[in-house]
Amino acid sequence: ANQAGNAQKLIDYMWAQTTAKVSSPDVNFTGGNAFTHKMSMLTLTFKKGDDVLLADLSKYTLGGLTLDGQFNTINGTANANGTAEPLSITLSDVAEGTSYTAGSLILFPQSIGTGKIQLTVTLNAQEYKTELTLASLEPGKNHTFNITVKKTGISSAAAEITDWVAEPGADVEATM
Repeated sequence: ANQAGNAQKLIDYMWAQTTAKVSSPDVNFTGGNAFTHKMSMLTLTFKKGDDVLLADLSKYTLGGLTLDGQFNTINGTANANGTAEPLSITLSDVAEGTSYTAGSLILFPQSIGTGKIQLTVTLNAQEYKTELTLASLEPGKNHTFNITVKKTGISSAAAEITDWVAEPGADVEATM
């Protein structure tokens, strides 16, 4: 439920640390003290293959991921804990075209024990399965995969791992 739209704000843990002194009470959260993402992001782009319509894409399920975890506010670490369970995402209003990027998922950083994430894509009530090769979901990184769906099967390209794009912040003051 937290993977849709504005609900992601509830699970996108960010953290920064700096020190203030009585003689210098102003603090800046810039440079080495800037807030950083402590969760991992996973983005899937579905590419149109032979004899399929992307508009028929209705759901995908990821297996092999631990969805529960905890965030330590003292040291700024997020860790997955518990057992892996499937995560199903329903897609609506997929427009026909040559590619469709599903909404990014925010997940706890974790090692992928088998090095594989199982992916099941439902297209026109037919399930297509493949595996995404990934050793770990790293904090602050966006792991992107291109998934080509064909009438005869499905394939995934190697992951591209990028930092999240920093958005310009605003100046704020905290007073006592």
